[in-house]
Amino acid sequence: MDLRVDEKWIGKSLNRTALFCIIASIFLMAGGGITADLINRMFEGTLKGQLVTETAQYNENIEKKLEADIQILETLASFMEFSSTMDGDQFTRGLYESNNQNSFIRMGYFEKNGNGIRVTLNGDIEQDIEAAQTDPAVYRVIEAAWKGKVAVSEVYNDGSEHKGYIAYAVPVWKDEAVIGALTASQSIQVFLDILDVQGKFSGQGSLHIVGADGSEIFSAGAWQGMSEEEQTAFEAAAQREESIFLKLNRNGTVYQAYAEPMGLHDWYLLFIVPKQGINETVYRDMLITRVSFLLVVIIANFCIFRGYRMLRKSSMELVKYAYYDPVTGAFNMLRFSQLLEPVIHETRQFSVVALNIRKFKFINEIFGDEAANALLCEVKSVLEASVNEDEFFCRETADKFYILLRTADKEEVR
Repeated sequence: MDLRVDEKWIGKSLNRTALFCIIASIFLMAGGGITADLINRMFEGTLKGQLVTETAQYNENIEKKLEADIQILETLASFMEFSSTMDGDQFTRGLYESNNQNSFIRMGYFEKNGNGIRVTLNGDIEQDIEAAQTDPAVYRVIEAAWKGKVAVSEVYNDGSEHKGYIAYAVPVWKDEAVIGALTASQSIQVFLDILDVQGKFSGQGSLHIVGADGSEIFSAGAWQGMSEEEQTAFEAAAQREESIFLKLNRNGTVYQAYAEPMGLHDWYLLFIVPKQGINETVYRDMLITRVSFLLVVIIANFCIFRGYRMLRKSSMELVKYAYYDPVTGAFNMLRFSQLLEPVIHETRQFSVVALNIRKFKFINEIFGDEAANALLCEVKSVLEASVNEDEFFCRETADKFYILLRTADKEEVR
C-alpha cells in the first residue's frame, strides 16, 4: 500500500474522529438539556396537580363550614316563622340559649324597622339596639337579609379585642313577607383552623385568603405580599375570575403559588409552597437525576476527547516512525523518496548527493554508540543549516546521508 495514501487516510481519520467528538458532545449536551427539561416539566406538573387538589379541598372545607353556619341560621329562621312569641323576654332567652349551643360568637335579630336584640356567647344580652349601630359590614348583610337575601359579610373587627369576624344574615319570613333579619358572627379563627397546613408538604406551605387586588383578607401563615409584577398578573386573572399559577420569589427562595376563586365576594384562596417542599421525594430524585446525568455527560466527553488525544498522539508517533530517522530526527529514505518523486517530474535541474562519514565504523567501535550517534546528529545539524529552503536530505543507514540540491552544476555541488 502507498504510504502517502496512508498518511492522508490518517489525517482524514483524525478529522472524522474530531467531527464525531464534536457531534457526540453536542448530542450529549442537547440530550442532557432535553432530559433536564422533561424532568422539570414532570416535576412542575406534579406539584401543580398537588396544589390544585389541595387548594380545592381546602376551598370545599371552607364552603362546607359556611353552608353549615348558614343552615343553622335558616333552621332557626324557619322556627321563628311559625313562632307566636317573637317579642319579649322568652324570645330573647331562646336566642341566647341557641347562641350558646352553637359556635357563633354573637347572634342577633333585627326587625325591618331597625330595632333588634343581640346576644353574645356566654356574655351580655343587648335589647333595643339599632341595626345602624352595628359594624358597617354587619349592617350591610342585615340590609341584604331585609331584601330577602342570604348574605355573608366582609371581615371586620368587633369591639376592643380587634379580632377578625365574619357575619351572616338570613331573612325571617312571615306570611310570605320578610319581617326581619337573623344574624350571627363567627370568628375567622374557625376558618384559620381549617386552613392549617400542618402535616402537609412538611408544614412548609401557607394558605391565604386575598382580594381581587392581591391584598390580604386573612392568612393562616406569614404574608409577605406580592411584587408589582406578581400583583399585576394576579389582578389580570382575577378580573376574568380565573384560577392562576404564580411563581413567587421571597429572599432568593422560589415558591409555587396557586389561587382559586372562592365564590364569595371577590375572595381568592391562595396556596403558597416552596417548590422543593411540595414533594421532597420527587424534588430530591429530580436533583439526583440531573446531577447523575451531568456527571455522565462530563465523563463521556472526557473519555471521547481523551481517546481523541491519544489517537492523535499515536497517529503522530506512527507518522514519525514511518518518515523520520529515530537517531537524528532527519527524514528517512522512505520520506526522501516521496519528496524526490515530484522533483523528478518537475525539472532536471537537481542533483542527488550521497554523503558518508569516513572511518565511521572505527569511530563507533572505539568511542561507542553514544558518541557515534552524537556525531550523526551533528552532521544532521550541519546539513540542516546548509541546505536551502526547497532542498532536503535524509539519513539512510549507518553513516550514509542523501541530499537533494536544486542545481545540476557539478562545481556548485562540489
